Amino acid sequence: MKSEATALAIGRELWLFVAKPGLIVQRRTRDWSSPSGALAVSLWCSGAFVLMWAINGLLFGSLLGAPGDAETGRPADPSRAVEIRDWGLQTGFHVGVFLPEIEERGHADVQVARFGCGLAFVEIDGVVPELLTKGAFPLLYLCLLVVVWVLCLYPASRLVGGTGSFVDAMRTTTLFLSYALVFGSLVVLLGLAFMREGMDLAGRGWGGQVGPAIQLPILFVVVRAYCAMFTASYGLSLAKLSAASMIGVVLSVAVAPSLLIPGAYLLVRFQYLLDLFV
Repeated sequence: MKSEATALAIGRELWLFVAKPGLIVQRRTRDWSSPSGALAVSLWCSGAFVLMWAINGLLFGSLLGAPGDAETGRPADPSRAVEIRDWGLQTGFHVGVFLPEIEERGHADVQVARFGCGLAFVEIDGVVPELLTKGAFPLLYLCLLVVVWVLCLYPASRLVGGTGSFVDAMRTTTLFLSYALVFGSLVVLLGLAFMREGMDLAGRGWGGQVGPAIQLPILFVVVRAYCAMFTASYGLSLAKLSAASMIGVVLSVAVAPSLLIPGAYLLVRFQYLLDLFV
């Protein structure tokens, strides 16, 4: 019963993330020790993320890979070592994992993955994309992003007069990124399934399928939630949050590489081992 209550509470809060995201922080501020605490939310959302992609694989094969790769794609090459190929600063603000070779190699072949947070990125060779949606990787990478995000944005918010504790900032960031992960994945999977089945776009790969019709709703909801949740959490106006965000992006030049490079590499390098314990 407790797990069911937690799932229902998280489901209601996910709806609030879309409809009234500011209420999440207002309610949580009164009681952070609710059954659906920030840690429970991250665990449930990571589990939901893995489950959604697993169901997608069973029903549709791969919606991310090149045409026919689920049947004829090249298997992962175990001899191809995991190694850091490049790292540095990227243009624009990006958070997440980007797969520049997905259309050519499909979802089951080793390839280069670009991990980004803020202005920093690290490119790691020897990554199998389908493994990024399985096991402990989504949860652990989410935790890594939370730490990087807070270490960049929290000091910046204090510089412009923000309030709130570091612990509350960790909680708010965990909720925001967890719900953004689930909402974004749900919209992408539903959109791709509809486009593949209803519009006969099977001949296109990832870049051709995920167009503005899918990206814009995600961007609108996530940016709206970011503004509402972090203005409430830090006690800032929208203008001051904007200033803090720009300062945080600048801080990411120093903070993100020091955590993102070793963190992403270790998660990919020891993913099989981590799945045994997490």
